[in-house]
Amino acid sequence: MGIVNRDKILLLIFSRNRGAQLDLLLRSIEFYSKDVFEPVILYRYDKIFEGGLDKVRSKFPHYKWVEENNFRQQTLSHLEAPNRTVSCMTDDTVFRRHFAATDKEVAELLDEANIFSLLLRCGLNTIRQCHYTNEMQQPLDIQQVYQTEHLQMASYDFRQHRWETDWGRPVSLDGSISLVCQLRNILEEVPWTNPRELDNVNSYRDKIKGMTGLCEESFVVTQSVNQSFSGPRADNWGHFVQHSLEDLEQKYLDGYVIEMNQEKFLVNTSHVEMSFNFIKE
Repeated sequence: MGIVNRDKILLLIFSRNRGAQLDLLLRSIEFYSKDVFEPVILYRYDKIFEGGLDKVRSKFPHYKWVEENNFRQQTLSHLEAPNRTVSCMTDDTVFRRHFAATDKEVAELLDEANIFSLLLRCGLNTIRQCHYTNEMQQPLDIQQVYQTEHLQMASYDFRQHRWETDWGRPVSLDGSISLVCQLRNILEEVPWTNPRELDNVNSYRDKIKGMTGLCEESFVVTQSVNQSFSGPRADNWGHFVQHSLEDLEQKYLDGYVIEMNQEKFLVNTSHVEMSFNFIKE
């Protein structure tokens, strides 16, 4: 088990039954932002997927691994960490370009500019709301532009966008960065017990103070090729390209990993669907 480094951005990764995709996310972090984030993986795996979990844990033993038994309590407990900023991601997220801003740099920017969150999955490039429809984002009304050593960030009022849209979601499980204290204060006030309910915290927008920030280009994307949960919203992904959890597990155990081919990603949306290319380790 790793020890959380307070000088890095705390990154809570929620993972269930997707060892191969978690492996891809962690490799992309080490390639694009190795010295920036401190990952903590909160995992829940069914028995048939434990082989993939064991493999990815053995490859990244320097990170902190926590088995989920009370999602709300464990998530909030990590928001008591000494880190100043925190980001949350699910295991189907992947970095597409370098992010170099430090915990101190981001914290000072968010605090001084009254920014609740910096969205990594969104940018001025993500003009399409959905990768499988022609719906476009409502145009942004930029409030102000800020410049730091590693970031040029534009602020806008997320309240001008529906909370179901990417630009209207200041709390994202796909890479928004917030001050630890501010995120915890909100999460303590509203009901949620699992990642899907946590994602719906955005509907309580009256409790979220300040603006939202994004950069010229997004830093991460969601690869929407499968779901690790069931229920009425479980068919939102995999419209054109699907990879079953079972097939991914077997390929991973057979010694293959998903290739990092970010240069092929669509750049005008926060979600992509593309076939995985597997390479031998």
